[in-house]
Amino acid sequence: MVDFRSGYVPPGVYVSTDSTGSVAAVGITDTVLCLVGRGLGYQIYTEQISFAGGNAMPLTQKGIDSASVVVSGTIPVSGIPTHVTFQVDGPSTPHDYSVSQTGTGINKVTTLNRTTSGQIPTTGSVTVTYHYTDDTYFALNSFSDYASFEDVYGVPFDPTTGDLLSPLSLAAQIAFQNGANVIFAVSLSGSGSVVSQFASAYQLTLPNYDINVVVPLFETAVDGSTAQSLATGLVSYLQNAESEGFPRIAIVGLPEAFTGETPDVLAQQIDYRRVVLVWPPSFLYYNAVVNATQTLDGIYFAAACAGVLANQDVNRGLTRAQIRSFSGIPAAVLANMSTSNKNTWSSKGVSVAEVDRTQRLVVRHGVTTDVSSVQNREISIVRCQDALFQLISVSLNQADLIGDPIEVNTPLAVKGIIAGALETALSSNTIQAYTNLLVRQQALPSGDPTVIECTFSYSPTYPLNYITVVFTLDLTTGDVTTTDSASGSSNSNQPAG
Repeated sequence: MVDFRSGYVPPGVYVSTDSTGSVAAVGITDTVLCLVGRGLGYQIYTEQISFAGGNAMPLTQKGIDSASVVVSGTIPVSGIPTHVTFQVDGPSTPHDYSVSQTGTGINKVTTLNRTTSGQIPTTGSVTVTYHYTDDTYFALNSFSDYASFEDVYGVPFDPTTGDLLSPLSLAAQIAFQNGANVIFAVSLSGSGSVVSQFASAYQLTLPNYDINVVVPLFETAVDGSTAQSLATGLVSYLQNAESEGFPRIAIVGLPEAFTGETPDVLAQQIDYRRVVLVWPPSFLYYNAVVNATQTLDGIYFAAACAGVLANQDVNRGLTRAQIRSFSGIPAAVLANMSTSNKNTWSSKGVSVAEVDRTQRLVVRHGVTTDVSSVQNREISIVRCQDALFQLISVSLNQADLIGDPIEVNTPLAVKGIIAGALETALSSNTIQAYTNLLVRQQALPSGDPTVIECTFSYSPTYPLNYITVVFTLDLTTGDVTTTDSASGSSNSNQPAG
């Protein structure tokens, strides 16, 4: 770039490039949900083992459940190749193989030992299947498809009995069915109290800029005291996440066995704009394994709601959103869902599900548990605020300005980046308007000259919740006019007299 201050420069056009490039505002990020709950507890692994090199062969995975090891292969029986399942040695009786382990917990190393007097051949290979739980199982994992999710956390239902095996997998399946594109998951460790297990699992989601909706699967919240304890831990986590720059909301459902207080009381106890409490605690669900409809806990309805949020813009909440995967609400539950009760629950911060006049399962009014003001009550406004926060934060960080010297144009550059982010939010209807964008460098003695200070005001995008229509009969004349549709002529009947 030409320095016009260094001396005389003849008039003309001077073009140069800037190696730093220009910085554009990033777009509004996608909604990504995170499921926290109980999985199958192990993964299933199958491998081929050959004993050609010796009678002791280490297995690939760590943390193997020795009781789950199954060894099979093909051996000649009466001269005919036959596939058989080999027998593990008894306490004092040798059979075909034994299992030995070193280490503890998820770091256990397992060795398969061939019994020399048994049937396992030293030529060819045998198939070994087992359950294992390594150090990645209880970590934060992400998935973009359900098949990969199921590979880690297991099938949701027992393929024979139809019994529930993996709540995490069922919740993920339902969330994907309702529109989720990417799902993070953390499996509870199974060690310690349930409250402490959730607390430990929550911490694994920090720091993470991608996650913005969390669904904790509160299977054990069968009474008011337990539900309140779990909710308190959840609120603490959400507050901590917001303070560290990772704002997110949580959607909470309750199990069918919940016998605590009415949902409005629980919602008032939570009273936090980042927590959505859905109701009722049970829904009808078709289980294809047993070919029958059964009841399913409300925790899975919460996962479905999260999937819906993930499939739409942040300025759209859950009000009147159609929730799929369920066939309805049990009759026994509907008996207590009068209009009066639903109005009371909704007004106190409960997102109530209902079947509308077209037989769709919808959320009546998607509210948070803090109904103190419209900006706290509406899920979409909270999410838009979070999206704006992340948009500005990421845009400024990607500009890579921190550490550069403050020059005369630095405040203008900062203002341009923020204005770009605000225009992006404006174009996506994340906000409706912004005003008073002011940027200045603080000065001594009252300020810190290394600080660029930015302020602005914005108008949120409000959801359309109500349409009122008033109509009246026009009784100002007694004339009745009819029109002949074929000729277009009019005939008037005048009143007698």
